[in-house]
Amino acid sequence: MAICLSPGKPPLPLPISDAECGHFKPGTTAPPDKTDLASLNPCPLNACCNVWGHCGTTDDFCRPIPAGQAPGAPQRIGGPICISNCETDIVNNDVPPATFFSRSDTSKAMAFRGLHTFQVDTEPTLNQFYYFKQLIGVKKIPLLWRLDSLYRPPDIWHFPDRRAEGEPKYDARDIADFIISNNLFDWVDIDWEYPAAPDIPDIPSADPAEGLDYLKFLVVLRNLLPSSKTVSFAAPAGYWYLKGFSIDSIAKASTI
Repeated sequence: MAICLSPGKPPLPLPISDAECGHFKPGTTAPPDKTDLASLNPCPLNACCNVWGHCGTTDDFCRPIPAGQAPGAPQRIGGPICISNCETDIVNNDVPPATFFSRSDTSKAMAFRGLHTFQVDTEPTLNQFYYFKQLIGVKKIPLLWRLDSLYRPPDIWHFPDRRAEGEPKYDARDIADFIISNNLFDWVDIDWEYPAAPDIPDIPSADPAEGLDYLKFLVVLRNLLPSSKTVSFAAPAGYWYLKGFSIDSIAKASTI
């Protein structure tokens, strides 16, 4: 048995090889004194971190450990398991938003699928595109859709590829030019499935930094377009793919 006989600081608990949150995450350095270890390496989107350093939003991750009890203490099956951002209550349902988004039949959308680059390819739907532009009395919204699972090597495209080719890091000019040149458009919606996705079939695991790349891309696109044009983006409902989006930062970016 090792006994400490002098002042000192105990080391962090041993890391867990596949941990993604908490003090179990490999590479975590010792924090200042009196730091709550459970607060280290929080999960994306403020999801729950469990005692094995995994992130999620279900009871398998979110059952809180009682106050005063050390994380990792023995628990009954189905007992407390969460060390940070615990429980699944909706915590901000009492204060309504300042405004509500309302959509009706005054808006019409047309999807363009296949953004191998940032350039929009209208050729497969050229006839429909012509009539779409002729609509009057409605807001016209082009939906620009990048579904990674539709493509196979060597057609795969990610933000890092564009950087490697010497393109501007967050180049949104092609899309902005498309919207501006077709001045009848009121809105552009971006649907990328999915930035930072680790497990799209037959697609290499994406760079975890793509979520931040996507945020900066959206900000640049917004700044390139007139204020009269709206920019929106689609996000998945499930946590697994949503965690790749910098949702909190996007919400704070007043330009989106």
